[in-house]
Amino acid sequence: MQLYWGDLHRHTDISLGGGQQQYLDGSLTDNYRYALDTADLDFLGTTDNTRYLTRPYNVWRSQQAAELFTHPGVLAGMHTYERSQQSPWGHRTILNMARNYIPVPASYALGDLGVSPWGLWEALRGKRAITIPHHIAFIDKQVSWEYHDPEFERLVEIFQGFRGSYEYVDAPDEVSGPQYLKYSEHRGFRRKPYERDSTSFVWDALARKRKLGFIASSDHLATHNAFAGVYAKGLDRESLFEALYNRRTYAATDKIIVEFSMNGQYMGEEAVTRGKPAFKVFVRGTARLKQIDIIKEGKFVFTTDPKSSAADFTYRDEEFDGTESYYYLRVIQANGHMAWASPIWVRE
Repeated sequence: MQLYWGDLHRHTDISLGGGQQQYLDGSLTDNYRYALDTADLDFLGTTDNTRYLTRPYNVWRSQQAAELFTHPGVLAGMHTYERSQQSPWGHRTILNMARNYIPVPASYALGDLGVSPWGLWEALRGKRAITIPHHIAFIDKQVSWEYHDPEFERLVEIFQGFRGSYEYVDAPDEVSGPQYLKYSEHRGFRRKPYERDSTSFVWDALARKRKLGFIASSDHLATHNAFAGVYAKGLDRESLFEALYNRRTYAATDKIIVEFSMNGQYMGEEAVTRGKPAFKVFVRGTARLKQIDIIKEGKFVFTTDPKSSAADFTYRDEEFDGTESYYYLRVIQANGHMAWASPIWVRE
């Protein structure tokens, strides 16, 4: 497997009426040049909202740009768009394997079962697609985990470059949190990018046995602070889709190298073990590593301070009793940048 870096949630000036409102996202060309020339990404998905894709021309040119900028071994343009809805349906990135997708309609108006998450997944049935919830606990656009289809809902955006972390309430976030507070204050309201009493955080989803891998992506405005790390067999759309579907992914706010496995099972996989599970960890940071955590079923079962920019160790869970449990790895650097490896689900 090779590690590839990408972003599956970036807007262009198609969104919000041509970029003339509060967001100043660039054109399709700007986005792909950013991916190639500035962020050094391996794959990119631009995600304009369905309410701006009602013109077939906007859909066509988004699809065309993904093909135009796809160069084998250099960059893969991914076929993506965004469905934005109010709570409890929330916002999702839709990743399609095929170019000739037709966006599944969405609106902020509730009550239309045709655009509910159930309607979305029914419309995608028989197609190769992945739906990725994002800013899951955000004000009036939260994602209820009552809605879930494991055939399509394979990943969650645990960190967003624009708004911040949705791991759990008051989770560490030194990269985006302060920026969003400054932005919201400039817009006339100062608040965190989530509701403290929400039951829609990543920990809530995992507690409900939703098996979701982790990615980070940008959304609006953000640059150089949200990356989806993917372990794939090659730099092509087919290989990347296969890796994303199988959750061989991690989220990072900088290009921190993370490997997390259990007896040869990759992050994102479901594993069966005899005896106590032993997790292999390798991290190479972009700065000094301050803290590495292993989280099991919403509890911190291991924490260490490597006191260097790299770490290589094995953690064995002596308390494992055979009950299926999720484990994931979290990295915090001294400069505030972070990474989250997708969970491994372990049972006897």
